[in-house]
Amino acid sequence: MSKEKDRSRKDHSVSQFQEDWFTDDRFKDWVKRVPSNSCKAYCIICSKSIDVTSSGSSALMSHAKGKCHTDKVEKRSRNVIGSFLVKPSVDVDVDVEEVATPSQESPSCSKTQTKLAYDCKDDTIDAEILWSLYVVKTHQSYRSCDTLGKIFKRAFKKDPVAQHFQLKKDKARYFIVYGIFPSFQRTVISNIRNSLLFSLSFDESYNRDKKMCQMDVNIRFWNNIKNIAETSYLTSKFLLRPNAQNLKEDIFASLEPLEKGKFIHLSMDGPTVNWNVLQLVDDE
Repeated sequence: MSKEKDRSRKDHSVSQFQEDWFTDDRFKDWVKRVPSNSCKAYCIICSKSIDVTSSGSSALMSHAKGKCHTDKVEKRSRNVIGSFLVKPSVDVDVDVEEVATPSQESPSCSKTQTKLAYDCKDDTIDAEILWSLYVVKTHQSYRSCDTLGKIFKRAFKKDPVAQHFQLKKDKARYFIVYGIFPSFQRTVISNIRNSLLFSLSFDESYNRDKKMCQMDVNIRFWNNIKNIAETSYLTSKFLLRPNAQNLKEDIFASLEPLEKGKFIHLSMDGPTVNWNVLQLVDDE
């Protein structure tokens, strides 16, 4: 009888995974269920299973306060572009301890396959951003990125970064348009603002895709950080009717983030071109 009472007490004290944790602000962003064991939870940030048998949510709180977990949470919060990451192909619901022992059906399966989905995340993002920069520099199309992941997985089978490289056309466009370009543009504008004076040059060409005139605006200024005169692309304007008045208006529209009082020189295509534009800019 005493053994049965002890057994019932033990069973009664066992805690299990609670569905409420999925809506709890303290845990919902990182906790997952371990399908094979109801007495464990899984942290997708640390790629680690947590035993909740004896203390339930207190075990999760203790894990959340750990240095390893807090460091990784802080690193992820600083990485704005990483929020666009597609979900890793590895299922994070798999119990780490089970994966540590290879099964007969998949002998190549190992513990690192589950952990690398998050352990190499920062290195993978770096690789994807570097390739996005290469796409810009070599004028490649976004669609050229669609097969990179498959190629890298075959070519670099033992490299964890290559195995989790997931850059396709939509993601490359996001990196370049919403991540890389704004960052570069803010840096350029900051450097121009720190310069005493600047010169503006513009060039017009017909954009076949948009069926409009495209005016590219470049700024030449003194870079106080590099201590050199530097020319940098600022922006582009599209015009349906590229007459002198419209060109003048778009030139000053492109200078909105800068101090117009530092604008001392306008560079054009040649000595006999766009005299009306120059006159309107001088009048302004």
